[in-house]
Amino acid sequence: EYVGRGVVAELIAALDVMNRNQRKMERKSTDLIIQNLKKTFLYSDKIVKDFENKVDTVIKTHLILNGYHWQNCEWRKIRHDQKEKISC
Repeated sequence: EYVGRGVVAELIAALDVMNRNQRKMERKSTDLIIQNLKKTFLYSDKIVKDFENKVDTVIKTHLILNGYHWQNCEWRKIRHDQKEKISC
């Protein structure tokens, strides 16, 4: 915005430049914070996924060792007459 000329105009222009630079620095700072949060969440998500896989393995092992098998999207107890047919 044009404010004339002279010392007052130069001061207003300098203040305007300072305000623009401050907003630019704030945007950069916000962008860095967002990037760091994304990295943190991605790392946390990986840890949770790894834990989930380990728990899944433990549960499957426990069920298999206790006479269950996976059939039609559910765990079923192996019948005594089927034991010879199931191989893991």
